[in-house]
Amino acid sequence: MDKMRDVGEKIAEKRKEKGWTQRELAQKLYVSDKNVSKWECGRSVPDVFTLKRIADLFGVDLDYFVKLEGDADFMTDVGIKIRSCRELAGYSQAEFAERLRISEKEVVEWERGEALPDVLYLNKMSELFDFPLEDLIGFEAMEQTDENVKRRTRAGKICLTLLLVLALMPLLVAVIARIFLPATIPAHYDGAGEITRWGSSKELLIAGGSYFLIVAGGGLALYLALVRTHYSEVKAWIVWLSGAVFAAVAIVVTAISVGIVKKDYAACIEAGMQLPVHSKFNELFSVTVCALYALCGAICIFIPKNGFIGVRIPYSFVGKKEWAFVNAFTGAIMYACSVGMIILTGVLDFPVNLGFVCAAIFVPVVVMLGAAFASVALHKRIKANKKKERELFGQ
Repeated sequence: MDKMRDVGEKIAEKRKEKGWTQRELAQKLYVSDKNVSKWECGRSVPDVFTLKRIADLFGVDLDYFVKLEGDADFMTDVGIKIRSCRELAGYSQAEFAERLRISEKEVVEWERGEALPDVLYLNKMSELFDFPLEDLIGFEAMEQTDENVKRRTRAGKICLTLLLVLALMPLLVAVIARIFLPATIPAHYDGAGEITRWGSSKELLIAGGSYFLIVAGGGLALYLALVRTHYSEVKAWIVWLSGAVFAAVAIVVTAISVGIVKKDYAACIEAGMQLPVHSKFNELFSVTVCALYALCGAICIFIPKNGFIGVRIPYSFVGKKEWAFVNAFTGAIMYACSVGMIILTGVLDFPVNLGFVCAAIFVPVVVMLGAAFASVALHKRIKANKKKERELFGQ
């Protein structure tokens, strides 16, 4: 927070020297005046690219705002990142030094944390590695706002992951009921509990799918509305409370679904209907495997770097943003694929054959691998587009 406040005070000082209002500075930077206000209040800082443009506007060096030297831990951290990026790019220290037109000794000093490259060389490394400059010098830590935003974000991630898991419960109840109940089941009861209409057991899937969309969609809307908002006044406890309400709804709906299935089962027995007699192992095994895949996908969406689960491909270890993007994209695709396989299991006529069981096992895995490498291409494209935007505005 001290670094953020120092940067903000210097921006405000230089802006006042120029005689500009916050709105005028914002217009020159193509940002909102709210962003400028947050910078000057020390609630956030601009990214390195924007800070470089601010330095150019005020006629000062970037070092005026960001003092890179003097922090041993910071220098060590930057050195580790430089070495990791160099090794990932496949350069030796000598080759890397040659690309930057410096001595190999300087590279060794940087990677040991004994010295720091100046902003010019940091920018060259950023372009060489296709790696954001703000990540290379650890600037993302300065971009964090107050503690409430951190707590709110953490609460939102946990709540949404939990809701994605709970949203599956009514759907799983419906699919499992389809496995054990006959094709025709009671579809409606009157006030006295008497059956007024018989229908297909597939109607359970429609109800389960509807509940799934309500809970999962509501959880996602909650996350976007409360967590991704730009207003830090939204407290973390509001996110926890909202998540608890949705979770309670999901649990109640699941309990109601189980009660309805038990009632339908008893009614079928009383009516003397023939229950399925085939082996149910294939169906139950397929549903269980896909449910576990969906659980892994939901967790991957928000798992922090180096957690106990995650998509560990080389690109995801480049930086925190790369890890978050690869895991979020891959987790979401895997979750959606697994849910689709669960629904397909309920839609098919039983019994399902061994081929479908193999599909339930391998299709989500293949989709996950494809999504992981697709996410790399997508993220690189996004970064390339951002780079073009920077070039358009001029750095």
